[in-house]
Amino acid sequence: MNILISNAVPLNGGDEALLRALVESLKARWPQSSITVLCKDLDLALPRLPDLPLASDLEFASDTLLRQTRELYRQADIVVSAPGGFLHDFYPIEDRLRGFEVALALGKPLLLLGQSVGPFWKGQSLRRIPEVLNRAAAICIRDQTSREHLLQAGVNPARIRFTGDAAFLWRRLAPELFQPKDGLIKKVALSFRAWPPGDTVAVEQTIAKAERLCRFLLDRLEGELVFLSTCQGIPGYVDDSEIAVRIVERLPRELRDCCQIHRGRLGPRALIRAFGACDAFIGMRLHGCLLAMLGGTPAMGLGYEQKTHDIFQQLELESCQVAFTESAETWLACAKSFLAEVPALRSRLPDLLDQACRRAELNLEAVEECLSVGGPPRVWAAPPPKSE
Repeated sequence: MNILISNAVPLNGGDEALLRALVESLKARWPQSSITVLCKDLDLALPRLPDLPLASDLEFASDTLLRQTRELYRQADIVVSAPGGFLHDFYPIEDRLRGFEVALALGKPLLLLGQSVGPFWKGQSLRRIPEVLNRAAAICIRDQTSREHLLQAGVNPARIRFTGDAAFLWRRLAPELFQPKDGLIKKVALSFRAWPPGDTVAVEQTIAKAERLCRFLLDRLEGELVFLSTCQGIPGYVDDSEIAVRIVERLPRELRDCCQIHRGRLGPRALIRAFGACDAFIGMRLHGCLLAMLGGTPAMGLGYEQKTHDIFQQLELESCQVAFTESAETWLACAKSFLAEVPALRSRLPDLLDQACRRAELNLEAVEECLSVGGPPRVWAAPPPKSE
Protein backbone atom coordinates (compact mmCIF):
# COMPACT_ATOMS: atom_id res chain seq x y z
CA MET A 1 0.00 0.00 0.00
CA ASN A 2 1.32 3.41 -0.99
CA ILE A 3 0.44 6.29 1.32
CA LEU A 4 1.23 9.79 0.09
CA ILE A 5 1.35 12.55 2.72
CA SER A 6 1.16 16.08 1.32
CA ASN A 7 1.48 19.61 2.74
CA ALA A 8 4.15 18.75 5.32
CA VAL A 9 6.38 21.49 6.76
CA PRO A 10 8.97 19.42 8.66
CA LEU A 11 11.37 22.34 9.22
CA ASN A 12 8.84 23.55 11.79
CA GLY A 13 9.52 21.45 14.88
CA GLY A 14 5.85 21.31 15.83
CA ASP A 15 4.89 20.14 12.36
CA GLU A 16 7.73 17.63 12.39
CA ALA A 17 6.39 16.24 15.66
CA LEU A 18 2.96 15.84 14.04
CA LEU A 19 4.40 14.33 10.88
CA ARG A 20 6.67 11.82 12.60
CA ALA A 21 3.91 10.79 14.99
CA LEU A 22 1.64 10.14 12.03
CA VAL A 23 4.29 8.29 9.99
CA GLU A 24 5.33 6.09 12.91
CA SER A 25 1.69 5.35 13.77
CA LEU A 26 0.85 4.46 10.17
CA LYS A 27 3.88 2.17 9.93
CA ALA A 28 2.94 0.50 13.20
CA ARG A 29 -0.56 -0.25 11.92
CA TRP A 30 0.42 -1.07 8.32
CA PRO A 31 4.02 -2.37 8.52
CA GLN A 32 4.14 -3.27 4.82
CA SER A 33 3.04 0.15 3.64
CA SER A 34 5.23 2.57 1.72
CA ILE A 35 4.98 6.19 2.89
CA THR A 36 6.25 9.22 0.99
CA VAL A 37 6.06 12.77 2.34
CA LEU A 38 5.62 15.82 0.12
CA CYS A 39 6.94 18.98 1.71
CA LYS A 40 8.00 22.57 1.34
CA ASP A 41 11.71 23.59 1.35
CA LEU A 42 12.88 20.19 0.13
CA ASP A 43 16.54 21.25 -0.19
CA LEU A 44 16.63 22.33 3.46
CA ALA A 45 14.62 19.35 4.69
CA LEU A 46 16.54 16.50 3.00
CA PRO A 47 19.82 16.85 4.95
CA ARG A 48 17.98 17.36 8.25
CA LEU A 49 15.54 14.47 7.91
CA PRO A 50 17.52 11.86 5.96
CA ASP A 51 15.45 8.98 7.31
CA LEU A 52 12.18 10.26 5.82
CA PRO A 53 11.28 9.59 2.17
CA LEU A 54 10.76 13.19 1.06
CA ALA A 55 9.72 14.78 -2.21
CA SER A 56 8.50 18.23 -3.20
CA ASP A 57 4.91 19.34 -2.88
CA LEU A 58 3.41 20.25 -6.25
CA GLU A 59 3.31 23.98 -5.52
CA PHE A 60 7.05 24.12 -4.78
CA ALA A 61 8.35 21.65 -7.38
CA SER A 62 10.67 22.54 -10.24
CA ASP A 63 10.05 20.99 -13.66
CA THR A 64 12.14 17.89 -12.90
CA LEU A 65 10.67 17.40 -9.44
CA LEU A 66 7.18 18.07 -10.77
CA ARG A 67 7.29 14.92 -12.88
CA GLN A 68 8.42 12.92 -9.86
CA THR A 69 5.64 14.31 -7.66
CA ARG A 70 2.96 13.66 -10.26
CA GLU A 71 4.12 10.06 -10.51
CA LEU A 72 3.90 9.71 -6.73
CA TYR A 73 0.27 10.84 -6.91
CA ARG A 74 -0.44 8.27 -9.61
CA GLN A 75 1.12 5.46 -7.56
CA ALA A 76 -0.64 6.40 -4.31
CA ASP A 77 -3.46 4.31 -2.88
CA ILE A 78 -4.49 7.17 -0.57
CA VAL A 79 -3.49 10.83 -0.25
CA VAL A 80 -3.32 12.29 3.26
CA SER A 81 -2.99 16.01 3.92
CA ALA A 82 -0.58 16.32 6.85
CA PRO A 83 -1.75 17.33 10.32
CA GLY A 84 -1.41 20.97 11.30
CA GLY A 85 -2.93 24.32 10.53
CA PHE A 86 -2.16 25.79 7.11
CA LEU A 87 -5.49 26.03 5.28
CA HIS A 88 -6.65 29.56 6.07
CA ASP A 89 -6.55 33.02 4.57
CA PHE A 90 -3.52 34.17 6.54
CA TYR A 91 -1.64 32.11 3.91
CA PRO A 92 -2.32 31.61 0.18
CA ILE A 93 -4.38 28.44 -0.25
CA GLU A 94 -5.07 28.07 -3.97
CA ASP A 95 -1.97 25.97 -4.73
CA ARG A 96 -2.83 23.64 -1.87
CA LEU A 97 -6.37 23.22 -3.14
CA ARG A 98 -5.01 22.42 -6.60
CA GLY A 99 -2.88 19.70 -5.02
CA PHE A 100 -6.04 18.21 -3.52
CA GLU A 101 -7.68 18.37 -6.96
CA VAL A 102 -4.83 16.39 -8.50
CA ALA A 103 -5.52 13.56 -6.06
CA LEU A 104 -9.25 13.76 -6.68
CA ALA A 105 -8.83 13.82 -10.47
CA LEU A 106 -6.81 10.60 -10.24
CA GLY A 107 -9.56 8.98 -8.17
CA LYS A 108 -7.47 8.79 -5.00
CA PRO A 109 -9.19 8.94 -1.59
CA LEU A 110 -8.26 12.30 -0.02
CA LEU A 111 -8.13 12.69 3.77
CA LEU A 112 -7.29 15.80 5.78
CA LEU A 113 -6.04 14.55 9.15
CA GLY A 114 -5.88 16.32 12.52
CA GLN A 115 -6.10 19.80 11.09
CA SER A 116 -7.24 23.25 12.12
CA VAL A 117 -8.98 24.89 9.15
CA GLY A 118 -9.92 28.52 8.52
CA PRO A 119 -10.79 31.31 8.91
CA PHE A 120 -11.66 32.27 5.35
CA TRP A 121 -12.69 35.78 4.35
CA LYS A 122 -11.48 36.07 0.75
CA GLY A 123 -14.13 35.63 -1.90
CA GLN A 124 -11.98 33.21 -3.89
CA SER A 125 -11.44 31.05 -0.81
CA LEU A 126 -15.13 30.99 0.09
CA ARG A 127 -15.88 29.75 -3.41
CA ARG A 128 -13.07 27.22 -3.71
CA ILE A 129 -13.14 25.63 -0.23
CA PRO A 130 -16.55 23.93 -0.64
CA GLU A 131 -15.83 23.21 -4.30
CA VAL A 132 -12.78 21.12 -3.34
CA LEU A 133 -13.34 19.89 0.20
CA ASN A 134 -16.85 18.57 -0.48
CA ARG A 135 -15.11 15.93 -2.61
CA ALA A 136 -12.71 14.81 0.12
CA ALA A 137 -13.31 11.46 1.82
CA ALA A 138 -13.18 13.19 5.19
CA ILE A 139 -11.90 16.35 6.85
CA CYS A 140 -10.62 15.37 10.28
CA ILE A 141 -10.41 18.43 12.48
CA ARG A 142 -8.98 18.94 15.94
CA ASP A 143 -11.14 21.85 17.16
CA GLN A 144 -14.72 23.11 17.16
CA THR A 145 -13.83 26.47 15.60
CA SER A 146 -12.60 24.72 12.45
CA ARG A 147 -16.01 23.12 12.04
CA GLU A 148 -17.64 26.54 12.23
CA HIS A 149 -15.25 27.92 9.61
CA LEU A 150 -15.95 24.99 7.29
CA LEU A 151 -19.72 25.24 7.68
CA GLN A 152 -19.64 28.99 7.08
CA ALA A 153 -17.71 28.35 3.87
CA GLY A 154 -20.34 25.87 2.69
CA VAL A 155 -18.67 22.54 3.42
CA ASN A 156 -21.07 19.63 3.87
CA PRO A 157 -21.16 18.71 7.59
CA ALA A 158 -21.17 15.02 6.62
CA ARG A 159 -17.57 15.48 5.45
CA ILE A 160 -16.39 16.81 8.82
CA ARG A 161 -15.07 14.52 11.53
CA PHE A 162 -13.76 15.35 15.00
CA THR A 163 -10.52 13.62 15.89
CA GLY A 164 -7.60 15.08 17.83
CA ASP A 165 -4.19 16.68 17.54
CA ALA A 166 -1.71 14.16 16.13
CA ALA A 167 0.98 15.25 18.60
CA PHE A 168 -0.80 13.21 21.26
CA LEU A 169 0.05 10.03 19.35
CA TRP A 170 3.45 10.31 21.06
CA ARG A 171 1.73 9.25 24.27
CA ARG A 172 1.35 5.78 22.76
CA LEU A 173 4.51 5.81 20.65
CA ALA A 174 6.95 6.92 23.37
CA PRO A 175 5.36 6.93 26.85
CA GLU A 176 8.82 6.75 28.39
CA LEU A 177 9.36 10.43 27.47
CA PHE A 178 6.93 11.47 30.21
CA GLN A 179 8.96 12.63 33.25
CA PRO A 180 6.94 12.72 36.51
CA LYS A 181 7.74 15.71 38.69
CA ASP A 182 7.38 17.02 42.20
CA GLY A 183 8.95 19.76 44.26
CA LEU A 184 9.36 23.47 43.64
CA ILE A 185 9.16 25.21 40.28
CA LYS A 186 12.73 26.26 39.58
CA LYS A 187 13.05 26.10 35.78
CA VAL A 188 10.44 27.56 33.41
CA ALA A 189 10.63 27.14 29.64
CA LEU A 190 9.37 30.00 27.47
CA SER A 191 8.55 30.42 23.79
CA PHE A 192 7.47 33.54 21.88
CA ARG A 193 7.02 34.18 18.19
CA ALA A 194 6.51 37.11 15.81
CA TRP A 195 2.81 37.31 14.96
CA PRO A 196 1.04 38.38 12.81
CA PRO A 197 3.65 37.98 10.08
CA GLY A 198 5.21 41.32 9.20
CA ASP A 199 3.42 43.29 11.93
CA THR A 200 6.31 45.06 13.67
CA VAL A 201 4.03 46.91 16.08
CA ALA A 202 2.47 43.67 17.34
CA VAL A 203 5.94 42.11 17.70
CA GLU A 204 7.14 45.00 19.84
CA GLN A 205 4.07 44.66 22.03
CA THR A 206 4.74 40.94 22.45
CA ILE A 207 8.36 41.61 23.40
CA ALA A 208 7.32 44.22 25.98
CA LYS A 209 4.79 41.86 27.57
CA ALA A 210 7.26 38.98 27.49
CA GLU A 211 9.82 41.14 29.31
CA ARG A 212 7.31 41.83 32.09
CA LEU A 213 6.48 38.14 32.29
CA CYS A 214 10.17 37.27 32.64
CA ARG A 215 10.64 39.79 35.43
CA PHE A 216 7.55 38.42 37.18
CA LEU A 217 8.74 34.82 36.94
CA LEU A 218 12.30 35.51 38.08
CA ASP A 219 11.11 37.63 41.00
CA ARG A 220 8.54 35.07 42.07
CA LEU A 221 10.45 31.83 41.54
CA GLU A 222 14.08 32.82 41.99
CA GLY A 223 14.87 30.20 39.39
CA GLU A 224 15.94 29.93 35.77
CA LEU A 225 14.24 30.72 32.45
CA VAL A 226 14.93 28.56 29.40
CA PHE A 227 13.93 29.93 25.99
CA LEU A 228 13.16 26.92 23.81
CA SER A 229 10.93 26.74 20.75
CA THR A 230 9.68 24.32 18.14
CA CYS A 231 10.93 26.80 15.50
CA GLN A 232 14.61 27.62 15.67
CA GLY A 233 18.07 26.73 14.46
CA ILE A 234 17.59 26.60 10.67
CA PRO A 235 19.07 29.45 8.61
CA GLY A 236 16.47 30.84 6.24
CA TYR A 237 13.53 29.59 8.26
CA VAL A 238 11.54 31.10 11.13
CA ASP A 239 13.73 31.26 14.24
CA ASP A 240 12.01 32.13 17.53
CA SER A 241 15.35 32.31 19.32
CA GLU A 242 15.85 35.68 17.61
CA ILE A 243 12.88 37.17 19.45
CA ALA A 244 14.13 35.48 22.64
CA VAL A 245 17.42 37.38 22.30
CA ARG A 246 15.54 40.67 21.97
CA ILE A 247 13.50 39.92 25.09
CA VAL A 248 16.50 38.97 27.23
CA GLU A 249 18.45 42.04 26.08
CA ARG A 250 15.79 44.22 27.74
CA LEU A 251 16.38 42.65 31.14
CA PRO A 252 18.93 43.96 33.67
CA ARG A 253 22.21 42.04 33.76
CA GLU A 254 21.43 40.18 36.98
CA LEU A 255 18.25 38.81 35.40
CA ARG A 256 19.90 38.06 32.05
CA ASP A 257 22.28 35.78 33.95
CA CYS A 258 19.24 33.68 34.92
CA CYS A 259 18.19 33.15 31.29
CA GLN A 260 19.31 30.47 28.87
CA ILE A 261 18.52 30.66 25.16
CA HIS A 262 18.59 27.49 23.08
CA ARG A 263 19.60 28.34 19.50
CA GLY A 264 19.76 24.88 17.92
CA ARG A 265 17.09 22.70 16.38
CA LEU A 266 15.84 19.58 18.14
CA GLY A 267 13.83 16.67 16.78
CA PRO A 268 10.53 15.66 18.42
CA ARG A 269 11.89 13.18 20.96
CA ALA A 270 14.72 15.51 21.96
CA LEU A 271 12.27 18.42 22.21
CA ILE A 272 9.95 16.46 24.48
CA ARG A 273 12.91 15.54 26.69
CA ALA A 274 14.13 19.16 26.79
CA PHE A 275 10.70 20.49 27.71
CA GLY A 276 10.32 17.62 30.16
CA ALA A 277 13.49 18.71 31.95
CA CYS A 278 11.73 21.94 32.97
CA ASP A 279 9.16 22.40 35.72
CA ALA A 280 6.68 24.48 33.69
CA PHE A 281 6.24 25.87 30.19
CA ILE A 282 4.66 29.16 29.06
CA GLY A 283 4.54 30.00 25.40
CA MET A 284 2.88 31.03 22.17
CA ARG A 285 3.69 27.87 20.23
CA LEU A 286 0.81 25.44 20.70
CA HIS A 287 3.01 22.44 20.07
CA GLY A 288 5.56 23.73 22.52
CA CYS A 289 2.72 23.43 25.04
CA LEU A 290 1.67 19.96 23.90
CA LEU A 291 5.18 18.52 23.70
CA ALA A 292 5.90 19.94 27.15
CA MET A 293 2.85 18.14 28.54
CA LEU A 294 3.93 14.93 26.82
CA GLY A 295 7.21 15.34 28.71
CA GLY A 296 5.32 15.67 32.01
CA THR A 297 5.62 19.47 32.20
CA PRO A 298 2.46 21.52 32.83
CA ALA A 299 1.98 24.22 30.20
CA MET A 300 0.30 27.60 29.84
CA GLY A 301 -0.61 28.80 26.35
CA LEU A 302 -0.43 32.33 24.98
CA GLY A 303 -2.65 31.63 22.02
CA TYR A 304 -2.21 33.55 18.79
CA GLU A 305 -4.90 31.48 17.06
CA GLN A 306 -8.18 29.97 18.24
CA LYS A 307 -6.73 26.46 18.13
CA THR A 308 -4.87 27.05 21.42
CA HIS A 309 -8.06 27.96 23.27
CA ASP A 310 -9.97 25.05 21.75
CA ILE A 311 -7.37 22.37 22.43
CA PHE A 312 -6.77 23.56 25.99
CA GLN A 313 -10.54 23.44 26.44
CA GLN A 314 -10.61 19.84 25.19
CA LEU A 315 -7.95 19.03 27.78
CA GLU A 316 -10.06 20.67 30.49
CA LEU A 317 -7.24 23.19 30.94
CA GLU A 318 -9.01 26.30 29.64
CA SER A 319 -7.85 28.35 32.64
CA CYS A 320 -4.23 27.66 31.64
CA GLN A 321 -4.34 29.76 28.47
CA VAL A 322 -4.93 33.34 27.44
CA ALA A 323 -4.85 35.14 24.10
CA PHE A 324 -1.47 36.67 23.29
CA THR A 325 -3.28 39.90 22.41
CA GLU A 326 -4.39 40.38 26.01
CA SER A 327 -2.67 42.93 28.23
CA ALA A 328 0.48 42.25 30.22
CA GLU A 329 -1.62 42.38 33.39
CA THR A 330 -3.80 39.57 32.03
CA TRP A 331 -0.71 37.52 31.11
CA LEU A 332 0.64 37.91 34.63
CA ALA A 333 -2.67 37.09 36.28
CA CYS A 334 -2.94 33.90 34.22
CA ALA A 335 0.68 33.00 34.99
CA LYS A 336 0.13 33.51 38.71
CA SER A 337 -2.91 31.23 38.67
CA PHE A 338 -1.13 28.68 36.49
CA LEU A 339 1.90 28.44 38.78
CA ALA A 340 -0.38 27.87 41.75
CA GLU A 341 -2.08 25.02 39.85
CA VAL A 342 1.12 23.27 38.76
CA PRO A 343 1.18 20.69 41.60
CA ALA A 344 -2.39 19.61 40.81
CA LEU A 345 -1.73 19.67 37.05
CA ARG A 346 1.20 17.29 37.42
CA SER A 347 -1.07 14.59 38.81
CA ARG A 348 -3.78 15.19 36.19
CA LEU A 349 -1.56 15.09 33.12
CA PRO A 350 -1.33 11.30 32.61
CA ASP A 351 -5.10 10.82 32.36
CA LEU A 352 -5.58 13.93 30.23
CA LEU A 353 -2.87 12.78 27.82
CA ASP A 354 -4.35 9.29 27.59
CA GLN A 355 -7.74 10.75 26.65
CA ALA A 356 -6.17 13.08 24.10
CA CYS A 357 -4.23 10.17 22.59
CA ARG A 358 -7.44 8.22 22.10
CA ARG A 359 -8.91 11.19 20.21
CA ALA A 360 -5.76 11.45 18.10
CA GLU A 361 -6.00 7.78 17.17
CA LEU A 362 -9.34 8.51 15.51
CA ASN A 363 -7.23 9.91 12.65
CA LEU A 364 -5.86 6.41 12.10
CA GLU A 365 -9.37 4.97 12.25
CA ALA A 366 -10.36 7.35 9.44
CA VAL A 367 -7.51 6.03 7.31
CA GLU A 368 -8.38 2.42 8.08
CA GLU A 369 -12.07 2.85 7.28
CA CYS A 370 -11.27 4.63 4.05
CA LEU A 371 -8.93 1.84 2.95
CA SER A 372 -11.18 -0.99 4.05
CA VAL A 373 -14.29 0.16 2.19
CA GLY A 374 -12.56 1.86 -0.71
CA GLY A 375 -14.36 5.11 -0.07
CA PRO A 376 -15.14 7.70 2.55
CA PRO A 377 -15.02 6.67 6.21
CA ARG A 378 -18.05 7.02 8.39
CA VAL A 379 -18.55 10.59 9.56
CA TRP A 380 -19.83 12.48 12.56
CA ALA A 381 -22.18 15.22 11.47
CA ALA A 382 -22.35 16.73 14.95
CA PRO A 383 -19.61 17.52 17.47
CA PRO A 384 -19.10 15.21 20.45
CA PRO A 385 -20.74 16.45 23.65
CA LYS A 386 -18.68 18.83 25.73
CA SER A 387 -17.48 17.50 29.08
CA GLU A 388 -19.11 19.06 32.10
